[in-house]
Amino acid sequence: MSRKIYLIRHGKINVGNEKRYIGITDIPLNEEGTLQVLKLKSFLKK
Repeated sequence: MSRKIYLIRHGKINVGNEKRYIGITDIPLNEEGTLQVLKLKSFLKK
């Protein structure tokens, strides 16, 4: 039996474009990031 390992990052956020360290602050996803997560959800359900 083979296993698959997926490396997944967070969806897109607005402050991520500033090239600075964010740390563990819980920053909400922007609209594009929300769409990315929904696509990932559909992919992982398969």
